[in-house]
Amino acid sequence: MAVRLLIPIAALVAAWGYLSVWVPHPVAGLKVLGVDLLTFCKLFTGAQIAWPWQNPVFFVLPLATASLTLSQLGWFADAPGHWHRAIVWSVRLALWIASLYVALQILPLDWKPSNLLWTSNLLQTAGFAFCTGCALLSPLTAPTLTARARWWLPPAALAAATAHAAFLVAYLPEFTRLYRQPLLPGPGFYGMALGLAVLMVAAMVGRPRTITDLEWRNRR
Repeated sequence: MAVRLLIPIAALVAAWGYLSVWVPHPVAGLKVLGVDLLTFCKLFTGAQIAWPWQNPVFFVLPLATASLTLSQLGWFADAPGHWHRAIVWSVRLALWIASLYVALQILPLDWKPSNLLWTSNLLQTAGFAFCTGCALLSPLTAPTLTARARWWLPPAALAAATAHAAFLVAYLPEFTRLYRQPLLPGPGFYGMALGLAVLMVAAMVGRPRTITDLEWRNRR
């Protein structure tokens, strides 16, 4: 049970890491968050960041994985038997709200209806729509996705980790050149790595499943 409960916790840690500092700097305005890379991948030129690292898909995947995990795995059947039903549903609601908040971070910083379908913003718009749709439909989709989490969640977490590779290979060296000082990844970089690693292991070992109303009544 404890291993399975780690899944939404790990998703929250991964999301926290991505929304935290990846490029540290004494000056607050020069710190770069992981989510800021969704903007920088469009601001840097091809001469600065080589293809394919400019593709925003690398930086959409962490947010999409965290949002999808939070919205679907909130329906797991592993809450301790002594938990009151109201507490379980409160936790589910909190995870659902967190999933929507994480999905919202996928949108471009300058988003508005007139530019969401621009080529540069289309992937982010589609990612936001997909994650939001899954969250809204989670009572229907969660039974299937949760029961099969050990099959789709580890590959999704591994794909999200490509953001780390893109950052180390292309973006950190560029920020080092721009700031004219040696730079190491910030705490957010390691926080997201930890969250994704725990997510992969817990999904493979825990094998979460959803709970039906009949099962819940029998447990009560």
